Amino acid sequence: MFRPVKNRSALQESEPTWISGGVEECIDKAEELASPTFNREAYAKRHAAWLATKIDCTGFLTWFIEEWPKSGEAMKAAPKDAGSEFWKKFK
Repeated sequence: MFRPVKNRSALQESEPTWISGGVEECIDKAEELASPTFNREAYAKRHAAWLATKIDCTGFLTWFIEEWPKSGEAMKAAPKDAGSEFWKKFK
């Protein structure tokens, strides 16, 4: 069931605003995406750029569990910068 987020400031800046905006905002977004005037190429580029900032959570968790306890030590030593070489291996 859809549950809007009460505290919008709790969302990360990268999250689309329509996700927690309510049912009407979701319907509006669906209509926008289905519109014949919607620029799918521009959307695909923005989506790919957004995905490039994310990591593969399944790959990360698999590595973390399989390599424990070395993975715990590696995490403590890993830089917090998302663009570091450490995090790039999970993209």
